[in-house]
Amino acid sequence: MRKLVVDLSVWIDMYHGGIIENFLHLGADILVSDAQLLENEEEKGLCLGSLLSHFTVESYSASEMTAALKLVRSHGRLKPEDILAYLLARRAGAILVTGDRRLRSLAESYGVECHGTIWVLDEMVAAGCITKAQACESLGLLMRENARLPSDEVEKRFEDWCPKD
Repeated sequence: MRKLVVDLSVWIDMYHGGIIENFLHLGADILVSDAQLLENEEEKGLCLGSLLSHFTVESYSASEMTAALKLVRSHGRLKPEDILAYLLARRAGAILVTGDRRLRSLAESYGVECHGTIWVLDEMVAAGCITKAQACESLGLLMRENARLPSDEVEKRFEDWCPKD
């Protein structure tokens, strides 16, 4: 079973796209840190705490927290929760799922596999968690809420997933 560490940006996308419940049926081991849960509690409308039974919650040792603080200082534009998500993915040999370019760049520079929201949608369609029509609708909702996704990839998915008139 694949292990995934999902960053807040992607949880927000799935929330706005109405697909969090579907995502939980992807058949992956979803790892979250206790710090991520606290970060998510601050996000309006998004409460991952209610989904705890679907997650493996991880904590950090004192040495990992020290390493995280050093990385925060050297990568000042990343939040501590982002650094902790990267460290968790690295420690667990998990895929880091994030929409944050800086976080992805850091993680990939250390050999951590990274993907984003569009990958999640692709995986959900492939696994039968959502239909192409549902993926099309979800992507449309996401683009109205947050147009930061790569436009060329979004256009490809619209062409593939959306019904033609």
